[in-house]
Amino acid sequence: GERGRERERERESERERERAYRQSEERERETERGRERQRETVSTERGVRESVLTERGERERESISTDRGEGEREREREHIDRTRRDRERERERIDRAGRERERAYRQNEERDRERERIDRARREARRERERAYRQSEERERESVQTDRGERESTYRQSEERERGYRQSEERDRETERGRETEREHIDRARRERESVSTERGERQRESIDRARSESERERAYRQSEERERERERDRETERESVDRARSERERIDRARRERERESMDRVSRAREKESARRGRENRQTEERERAHRQTEEIERIDRARRERERAYRQTEERERIDRARRETGRERRERGRERESVSTDREGREREYRQSEEKSERARESKRAREGERETEREREGEKDRESVSTEQGARERERIDRARREREKESARRGRERESVSTDRGEREAETETEAEAEAEAEAEAEAERETERDRERQRDRETERQRDRERERQRERERQRETERERERQRD
Repeated sequence: GERGRERERERESERERERAYRQSEERERETERGRERQRETVSTERGVRESVLTERGERERESISTDRGEGEREREREHIDRTRRDRERERERIDRAGRERERAYRQNEERDRERERIDRARREARRERERAYRQSEERERESVQTDRGERESTYRQSEERERGYRQSEERDRETERGRETEREHIDRARRERESVSTERGERQRESIDRARSESERERAYRQSEERERERERDRETERESVDRARSERERIDRARRERERESMDRVSRAREKESARRGRENRQTEERERAHRQTEEIERIDRARRERERAYRQTEERERIDRARRETGRERRERGRERESVSTDREGREREYRQSEEKSERARESKRAREGERETEREREGEKDRESVSTEQGARERERIDRARREREKESARRGRERESVSTDRGEREAETETEAEAEAEAEAEAEAERETERDRERQRDRETERQRDRERERQRERERQRETERERERQRD
């Protein structure tokens, strides 16, 4: 009954594990469906952004006045080309981000397949252990049946000997009854001889009978004593045989109880080891699932952060394009007034303006290239950080990024207000452009210094994380050695 209840508990725990595994598979399928929906959303957003950019370019081309001069149209075409190049770069960046997401999805899928392979191997090992356990129980049952057969054979032999002993006692009783009958016969003959009438015949008969009876009695007594001694020897031999059989049965029973006790102890130890192993496996599975959930949470937070940064950059890009369009409109109006008033200085100013625009454009191109490189570097470092940074560190990192983003938004708003407040005078604009370029250069230098400091801190964190991983791997190897030693001791005990 105890073994049946134990098997029932094991089957119940097996059903619980299967139910937990099915729930885990359902969660993974739900995660995959969420990723698919996210991919569709990203594709839809990409299409919407491209269509919006295309419509904006069309509207800008349609808004160009045809009554401008050739130089004005040339500058408009250059502005449109720059806008088109900006859109192409934006599309390339979006495609690059999409490829990064696809690579992250593939990595997640690879990790899911690896987890599934590990689960299959674990289930196969569990089935193998259960099969070995059933074989051990089968061998134990066969051993018990063999012992039972030996005991039954010994019992049958003992019963045969006891039956022979009872038959010998019955034969002894039969012999005793025969002697009683013989004595009665002799007494009856003696009484008959005593009834003879003549004294002579009586004396003769008495002498003859006395001699005969004496010899017969002597012979009968000797035979009876001999048979009695023989029966006594047989009874002694039978008692010794019965005692030996009893002691043999007791020895066999003691050996059987000892074997059963050892078998139960082995089964109990095996169950305890199996229960401890299953407990360890369950704890390891829970730890892996918790680490997986933490990794997914960090990835989700990083994706949200990248989305916010991308939206912020898109907003800045749109504001930059709008400012460039407004500045271009103001500059066109100013150039028209300048052409009407000062025709001789127009070409010089336009040349200086083109040079300034080209310089600003080159500075902006360099800044965007550096920004793209920094973004790529941040994404790579973010990938490394996601593998090592804990939830609390991730929260601090997100808070720091949000503070930096808010600072950048405030700085962008401040610069926008300053640029809007600048007068329409060309000289002031050029001075403002130069001042802004210097301010941007200084801000870029400060930002670069801050990023370098941040990179140093991140490298320090990476080194610390790597040392922690080394310590964790060393502890894992030590635990593995301990488990191997424990398994070796268990094999020795088995």
